[in-house]
Amino acid sequence: MSALIKGVTHVCIKCSPSELSEIIRFYHTVLGLPIECETADGIMFSAGNCSIEVFTDGEEHLPTGAVRHFAFEVNSADDCVKAVSDAGYEVFIPARDGVIESQPPLNIRYAFCYGPVGEEVEFFEVK
Repeated sequence: MSALIKGVTHVCIKCSPSELSEIIRFYHTVLGLPIECETADGIMFSAGNCSIEVFTDGEEHLPTGAVRHFAFEVNSADDCVKAVSDAGYEVFIPARDGVIESQPPLNIRYAFCYGPVGEEVEFFEVK
């Protein structure tokens, strides 16, 4: 049997629009992470074998829960959904196709479930 998980593809952080400049300063200027792409909703940084994705739809100074979700790079989002569903975990976004509107556009298939302590887990398949 092959493993369902290939690795971590990205970590997502939520911030307010006014905090974005500090996010860019920290990840890009201070840590030296290259900017992969910018969208109307945020920015993505390259972090070696994964990315840091930032959405600007958060509230000021989130006390906890600044990390929106983490994503596993997978061979099949559908197989992962089946595995977690069969194990009794809630899938709150079933596997579906999507396109990340960036340059260049990225065709994906993805799904989300809640983990054992309520964490959001994404299964992220690049098509």
